[in-house]
Amino acid sequence: FTGYLVHEEALGYLASADVALMFLKKGDKHALTGKIFEYLGLGLPIIACVEPDGACSLLLKSLDHDQGVASPSNPLEIKTVLMNFFNGALKNLNPEKAQFFSRKYHTEVLDKILRDVLK
Repeated sequence: FTGYLVHEEALGYLASADVALMFLKKGDKHALTGKIFEYLGLGLPIIACVEPDGACSLLLKSLDHDQGVASPSNPLEIKTVLMNFFNGALKNLNPEKAQFFSRKYHTEVLDKILRDVLK
């Protein structure tokens, strides 16, 4: 246990991890936490115990990265996802697909829009 860490240091620890974990409470279909975007930016495999038809799951599905999704109320699904990870079937996120959610990407898009407006 590290205790409190500044955000930059906490991300350093996360970047050295083998997998990122996301937990949302049973029935929460609307939460889309900032944490998921940090996970996407790091490109780690994500094990997400979230509602299969919730916002986090749909986001991961849109990136073809939903093989790590398990319902928080279904222990068998969670076991399957964990076994997939340990067997190497849960892969890192495709960086080309994840870039759409990066601040850098959106800054570049905004920069292009502003330059076009100013022409």
